Amino acid sequence: MLDKKLILGLLLILAALGGGCVLSGSTELAEVLSKGCTASVVETDNVQERLDRAAPLIAGSQTVGQTFVSHYPRLSAVELLLVVYPDDGSFPATPRTLTFHLRSDPQDEADIVTLTVDTSHLEHNDPLRFSFPPQASSEDKTYYFFLEAAEENRTTVWHSSLDAYGEGTMYLDGQPSEGDLHFKTYYDYNLAVMARDVWRGLRGGAWLIFPLLALFILPGYLLYSLLSFESEPDPLEHLALVVGLSLALLPLALLLCSILGIVLNGTRVLIAAVTLSIAALWRLVSTGFRDLKRWLYPANRPLIVAFLFIFLVSLLVRFLHIRNLVVPAWIDSVHHTLITQLIVAQGGVPQSYEPLLPIGEFIYHFGFHSLVAAFHWLTGLEIPRAMLVMGQVINGLMVLSAYLLVKCLTGRRLAGLFGSLIVGLISFMPAYYVSWGRYTQLTGLALLPSAVVFTMRSVSRSPTCSHRKPDFGKPSNLQSPISNLQPPTSNLQLPIAAVSVAGLVLTHYRVLIFYGCFVLAYLLYETLTRSHGGIRRHGTSVFPCSPCFRVPEPSVLLRYWGRAAMICLLAVLLTLPWLINLARALLPLATLPSRMQGAPSYNVAPYDLIMIGHNRELIALSVAGLLWGLYKRERAVILTALWVVIAVLITNPTILGFPSTWLVNNASLAISLFVPLAILGGYFLTSFLQPPTSNLQPPILNLKQLMLAIVIALIALWGAWGLLSVVNPGTVLATRDDVAAMDWIRRHLPPDARFLINVRHWQGGTYVGTDGGYWIPLLTGRDTILPPAIYIYGSAEYVKGINNLAEAIIAVESFDEESTRQLLDDSGVTHVYIGARGGSIMPQMLVGSPYYRPVYSNGAVWIFQLQR
Repeated sequence: MLDKKLILGLLLILAALGGGCVLSGSTELAEVLSKGCTASVVETDNVQERLDRAAPLIAGSQTVGQTFVSHYPRLSAVELLLVVYPDDGSFPATPRTLTFHLRSDPQDEADIVTLTVDTSHLEHNDPLRFSFPPQASSEDKTYYFFLEAAEENRTTVWHSSLDAYGEGTMYLDGQPSEGDLHFKTYYDYNLAVMARDVWRGLRGGAWLIFPLLALFILPGYLLYSLLSFESEPDPLEHLALVVGLSLALLPLALLLCSILGIVLNGTRVLIAAVTLSIAALWRLVSTGFRDLKRWLYPANRPLIVAFLFIFLVSLLVRFLHIRNLVVPAWIDSVHHTLITQLIVAQGGVPQSYEPLLPIGEFIYHFGFHSLVAAFHWLTGLEIPRAMLVMGQVINGLMVLSAYLLVKCLTGRRLAGLFGSLIVGLISFMPAYYVSWGRYTQLTGLALLPSAVVFTMRSVSRSPTCSHRKPDFGKPSNLQSPISNLQPPTSNLQLPIAAVSVAGLVLTHYRVLIFYGCFVLAYLLYETLTRSHGGIRRHGTSVFPCSPCFRVPEPSVLLRYWGRAAMICLLAVLLTLPWLINLARALLPLATLPSRMQGAPSYNVAPYDLIMIGHNRELIALSVAGLLWGLYKRERAVILTALWVVIAVLITNPTILGFPSTWLVNNASLAISLFVPLAILGGYFLTSFLQPPTSNLQPPILNLKQLMLAIVIALIALWGAWGLLSVVNPGTVLATRDDVAAMDWIRRHLPPDARFLINVRHWQGGTYVGTDGGYWIPLLTGRDTILPPAIYIYGSAEYVKGINNLAEAIIAVESFDEESTRQLLDDSGVTHVYIGARGGSIMPQMLVGSPYYRPVYSNGAVWIFQLQR
C-alpha cells in the first residue's frame, strides 16, 4: 500500500494548484496570471493605441474598418476602443449590437469571420474584443475588418486622424481614409507555434552555448577544482558552486584588469576563453574525468534527470519570453545598456560616465554589465541583444542557485528539487524580471546562494551545509564513490568564500545587504545553539542536533564571528580599489546620514508584488512549512525565518525607531521573496513526499519515485504554460517600428542632431522616456533632452536643468507658441521624435505647423525637423 504521507502530499500540491485558478484576482494582472489555468495562451500582436478622434457613428450604411498585417499564425481576436454616445431619447430602447466582419482584403465580399456582439452592457471607453476561431495560416497575411450596425446604434470606435499604423489603412464606408483605428490584434499561441519558435531559436542561436559555457563554467570550475573542493557527491551542488564562482570572478577580473591597466577587447577576451578551455580540459584529463563521472553514477540519475527537465523547461520559457522583444524592456534596461557601452568602449571599469554623460565618479555596481560586455566581445552580438540573452540565461540559472541553497540548508536533495521547481516554473518572480530589465538584482540573487554556502562552510569548517544524508536515490550507492575523499581545509574555504562575497559587492548592493542579513541570522543561530550540551558530531563535521539556546561561550564567539569577520576582511581587500572609489564619491561622510534617508513613499509595502501570481499558494505552503519546521525544530526553517525577520527589520528601520533609507526598500525585498518561499515550500513538500527508502523494497520505491516524477513533470509543464505571457506589454518601450526609425536616423541625420522625445515623471525626482525615443542615444549615438535615469547621479545643477526641461515639455499645450519654440532653441533641439508607444506629444500637434517639417514616418513613428 502506498504511503499515506505521499498521497496527502500529492493532494496538497494539486489543491494548491487548483486554488491558483480559483484565487486569481479580478485585476488586469490577475487576468494575465490566470492564463495558466486555461488550455491556450493568447498573445498580443499589433498594438495601435494612438487616438484623438471618434470615428463616425456606425449605423445603417455607415461602416468603419481597418486593414492590418498579422505577423503570427493563429490570429484569434481584434480589440477596439468604444465610443458610446449618451442616450438622449432619440433612439429606441433596443439592445445595441455591432457586427464584426473579417475579410482577406477590402475588395473581397466573402467573410472569413462574422460576429455580432451586444454592446448594451459596455460603457464609454470600454475595450471591445472580437474573438474568433484561430486562423491557422495567418502569418504575414493582410486582413481587413469592418464594423456595421443597425440605424438605431449609438456607438462607434476611437481612431487617430493621422497615420499611426504603417502596415494598414483605416476605411470609412468602404473607402480608404487618412488615419488608423485604435486597435489591437491577438493570436493563439499553441504548442505547434511554440515548437516552431524553439526550432528557429536553436537553429540561429545554438552556437551561443560555447561562449556561455566559457563565461559561466570555466572560471569557476578551474578555481574550484584546483583548490580541491570535491567533498560533496552531488554533481548539481558542484555545478551550482562553479557557476556562482564564475559570476563572482568575472567582475573581479574586470576590476583587476582595470587596476593593472589592461584594456580588454574582443581578441583578448577570446584568447582568455581559449586558454581557460585548454586549462579546463587538462584538468579533466589529469583527474580522470572525475567531475564528469559523477553525473553518471546510478544513484544520481533520478535527481539529475528530474532537475534537468525543470531547468531546461525553465530556460526554454525564459527564451520564449524574449522572442518578440527587439531591445530589453523598461527603464532599467536603458541605463544598463549605457553602462555596458562604457565598459566596452573603455575596455574596463569606467572611471566616469563620460563621454556618454557629463557625470564623474562611476559608482554603479557592474557585475552584470561585465558579463554582458564579455558576452558581446565573444559573440559580436549587439549589446541590447547580448543583454537580453545574458539576462534570460541568468534567470534560468536561478533554478540551479535555488537548488543549491535549499538543498544545503535542508540537507535534502528532494527539497532542493522542489525549490528549483518553485523558482523556475511556479513563482511569478524571478521570471517577471524580464519586464523590468531588473537584471542586476537578478545576477546578485543568482550569486547569493553560493556566497551563502561558502560562508557557512568556512565559518563551520565543514565540507557540507547539513548533516542529513542524500535523499534522492539509494544513499549507500550514492556515498560509495566518494567515501575516501577528504574535506577541504578551512584555509582554502575562507578565501573562496571571500571571492564570492567580493563578487557580490561588485554585482548588487541591495543583495549584498540581504547576504549580510543571512550571515547575521546564521551567526546568531550558531552562536546560541553551539555549546557542549547542544551539539553532536557526525564524522568530521559538527552540527546542532536541535535548537538549544544557551549563553554562548567566548570560544564560540571568537571561532564563528572571527571567521565571518575574516571573510569580510578578505572581500574588502579584494575590492579595495572599488570601495575607495565609492567612499570618495560618497564624501563628505558628515552628510552621509541625511543623504541616505529615503522618502516614506519610496518604502511603501507593495502588497500587489507580495501577492503576485501564485504567491498566495506559495505563502500558504511556506507558512505550513514554517509551522511544521518549528514543531520539528528544523535548523533550516528556523534559520530562514530569522533571515526574513532581520531582512524586514533592515528594510523597515522605522520599526526600530530609525529613519528609512533609499538603499534598500520593500519593493526590492518583495521581488526577492521567492527565495525564502522556495526554501520553506521545498522543505514542507519534501516532509510529506520523502520516500522512506530504508523501509521500502525496490518495486514499491520505484513506483513512488515514478509517481513523484510524473507529478513534478505535470507541475512543471503547467507552470511553464502559465508563465508564457509574463512579459508586460506596458513595459515595452521600443518596437520594430522604432528600430527601423533608429536605422534611418543613423543613415540620414548628422551626429550632432538632438531630439525632443516624450517624457514623464517616474519616481522621486526622476524623469524617463515613454517610447522608443528613450533609446535614441544608445542605438544611434544622437542626443536627446532626457538621458537615461542615472542622470540623477550628476551634479545638483545638472539634474535640476534636466528636470526643469522635462517638466516644461510635459506642460506644453502648443508647440507653435513662441515661448515653446524658444525653449527648444535654447535646449539645442533639432528634431522631434514620436515613437510607436507615444506619449503627451502627438503628431497632430506638429503636422501642418510651419515650424516643424515631417522628415520620416513609418506610420507608428514620426520624426520632425525644426524649421528655424
